[in-house]
Amino acid sequence: MSSATSLSVRTATVMAFDARGTRRFHIDDSFELVPSSGRTPFAHTFKLLLAQSPGALQWEVQIQQLPLITLTWDSVFKGAGVARVRLGDEPAETMILMDGSDSRAEAVVLDGLAETLAREPGTTVHPVFAAFRAATHRPLIAAIRFPCLEDEIRYNVVAGITRSLALAFFTPVVAAAVESAESFESASIAQPISA
Repeated sequence: MSSATSLSVRTATVMAFDARGTRRFHIDDSFELVPSSGRTPFAHTFKLLLAQSPGALQWEVQIQQLPLITLTWDSVFKGAGVARVRLGDEPAETMILMDGSDSRAEAVVLDGLAETLAREPGTTVHPVFAAFRAATHRPLIAAIRFPCLEDEIRYNVVAGITRSLALAFFTPVVAAAVESAESFESASIAQPISA
C-alpha cells in the first residue's frame, strides 16, 4: 500500500445564508475533501480548469430539466476566490472559498464582495459578512444562496457543483501527490526486472 493513502483528510465547512441574511443549515454543511463521483461529479473538470486558469474562468453545463448552469470563478490571491453559480438568468449562489493560508487576502476578498453585494437591492449583507469574518474554521465556503435554490433538485445540483469546486480548490497538492504516487506504483509494477 502506498504512503499516499495515509494522507490526512481535511474537512471543509459551508457557512450559508440566504439573500435576506438568514443562516441556512444543511446536514451536509461539513464534508471531507475526498473524491466521490456521486457527491463531487465535476471535481476533476474543475481541477483541470483551475490548473489552466487559476485566476478566472467560466464553465457551463446543461442538465436535463434545469436551466443552463454557469459557474464563474475569480481569484486574485492564492488561497481565496469568489465563485458565482447561475441557473439561467437567476443567481443561485455566490461563495467565497478560503483555505486559511492568507488572512489578509481573505479580508480583501470578503470586503470587496460585501461592497459589491451591498449595492444590489434586497440584500442584507453586513451581518452576513460579519459572520463570515468571525468564522475561524478553514477551509471555509462562505455562501449566499438565492431564492431559486429553495427547490430541492436545484439545491442538490448546486451543492454538487460547490463540493466539486471545493475539492478542486482546497486539495490540489494532495490530489497531485496521490496521482503521482499512483503513477509511480503502476510504473514500478509495469517495469521489467533485468537480471
